[in-house]
Amino acid sequence: MPGICGIATGNPGDLQLAERVGRMTARMAHYPWHRSESGSVGTYAALGQVLLEPVDSACFQPRAVGRAVLDGELFGVPGLLGPVEYLQTGFAQGGNQFLRALEGKFSAVLWDQERSQLTLISDRFGMQPLYYSHAGGELAFGSEIKAVLSAGGIPKGENRLGIAQFFTYGHLLGEETMLEGVKLMPPGAVLRYDVGSNRVSIERYWRLGDESYAIDSNRAACIDRIDSAFRQAVERRLVGGGQLGIALSGGLDARTILAAIDTRQHPLVSVCLGVEGSLDQSSAREMARLKGCQHHAYVLDANFLAHFESHLRWMVHLTDGHYLDQCIVVPMLPLYREWGIDHLLRGHAGELVHMTKAYNFSLDEEALSARSETQLHSWLNRRLCAYMLQQVDGPLLVGLSRGELDRLAGESLAACFAESAAVEPLLHRVWHLFISQRLRRETAGSLAMFGSVVQTRIPFMDNEFVDAVLSSPPDLKLRDEVQYHLLKRTMPKFLKIPNANTGTSLGASEMWQRLATLKMKILGRLGVAGYQPYERLGLWLRRELADMVRRLLLDTRCLDRGVFVPDTMRTVVEQHLSNQRNHTFLLMAMMIYELGRREAVDGDGPYTLTTDRLPLSSAAR
Repeated sequence: MPGICGIATGNPGDLQLAERVGRMTARMAHYPWHRSESGSVGTYAALGQVLLEPVDSACFQPRAVGRAVLDGELFGVPGLLGPVEYLQTGFAQGGNQFLRALEGKFSAVLWDQERSQLTLISDRFGMQPLYYSHAGGELAFGSEIKAVLSAGGIPKGENRLGIAQFFTYGHLLGEETMLEGVKLMPPGAVLRYDVGSNRVSIERYWRLGDESYAIDSNRAACIDRIDSAFRQAVERRLVGGGQLGIALSGGLDARTILAAIDTRQHPLVSVCLGVEGSLDQSSAREMARLKGCQHHAYVLDANFLAHFESHLRWMVHLTDGHYLDQCIVVPMLPLYREWGIDHLLRGHAGELVHMTKAYNFSLDEEALSARSETQLHSWLNRRLCAYMLQQVDGPLLVGLSRGELDRLAGESLAACFAESAAVEPLLHRVWHLFISQRLRRETAGSLAMFGSVVQTRIPFMDNEFVDAVLSSPPDLKLRDEVQYHLLKRTMPKFLKIPNANTGTSLGASEMWQRLATLKMKILGRLGVAGYQPYERLGLWLRRELADMVRRLLLDTRCLDRGVFVPDTMRTVVEQHLSNQRNHTFLLMAMMIYELGRREAVDGDGPYTLTTDRLPLSSAAR
């Protein structure tokens, strides 16, 4: 995705510093209409940035006093100040206290020529990733791993800890990547690199686990506070120029955002994707009609499958092979520009108010009954596993037994869990991990894809909204009680539109929801129109995509890499293709990892996207 990059070095004789940073920006410019800027900011540093068009020149000031570059957006910038000037001035005067009050999704770099000091800053939740490498007497950083590697001299060996996390939980944890020489900036952090001493120090200006939230037992008051905070969060993300868009599905989160917007004042372009006949498509279409949105539907058809390998390779390129995904959004990316969308609203993090439906973080009776840290950690250790290795016979990774892999991943999770030791009530530690690990390490990967063509805005990841949620009792935020009240106040008609996750209207009894869900599963398997899931990845890998699976995973290049055990790899592939076992996400994870290594380590690419490789579906309308 477009972003920032740079190098600070203690080698004043490096006359190629600006040229090296130019190579870094080139690796982040994924489309011809991306604009690259780079230049030296003194003897010891050079900075760069890749911008979406139309260019916001206020975000890049390589020759300005203070030398600052900003990636992302700040909301609530006062007066006539530009975001970069506001950040520079505010940080210089207010330090960490100023940063704590910032609202936005951003990362930034400041260069102090007088002190020969580079400062990197991440937003409160770390949703605008920034990677760095400290090696060879210098610090290289970038919004994408490929940009950091382009600086040269970065160790590219395997990071077994990161690999263990990825294949255990389906995403990484903490600050790890799958490369030994690259780390991710922590959330709410300031990293300082002193060129003279060649020292890196990291200070956290805000920690979710350090916040003390007084829980309000008055449910009505809590809903009122959440409602007020959410409306303000949405309002903050409607400002600025450019066309607003919203990604709709048949779920609750994006519809709650749409309901809070007066589309007469803020016209929206809505988009939805899914297979023909899916409930997501019909529900999104009806919501768009009620709100008067210009609506576009993208149907995942035979054209999508015919070019799936191109989608997969492009997704790996945009996310550095660090994101496990079905690739279904990739064919839509070129369309956002055609549809004129500049800023895309998405419903990520809406799970914070319905945590019984939060992927593998979904709270169940065992979690709700936990009364000790040990009980909750035991539940997390089992529940958060992606179960990709559950049906695998024998070791998957060379030199790493299943027991060792479980130990490495478990130690990582325990360290993350320990960060929330002061969080009360006990159950809120699940919310803490969902924000600090799932959203920051998994959701941010999804945003990187969209961020290559539009600015993404996430109303649920708002400082005041998160504070309001965490000040409310856990039992208020388990199912759909909060969103029911929010929708009832802003757009009651949305309550009647079926929720694609349950097949029934919002507010229906739990028994009726269970019956409706069962009905959806049965009719979906029978192929009845209106009950299809939005994707059928496992079936596609076994049928239309079987040749691709074999070519990527059973190729000598992959088998001889020394990462996966060849015999286990062959067994996993054949078990899935012959319908003996379901290895859908393991196959995807292995292909993503292999393609990521080919680009980052083998030097393949950079992979380029062209219209003949990725034609638009005729079903996009």
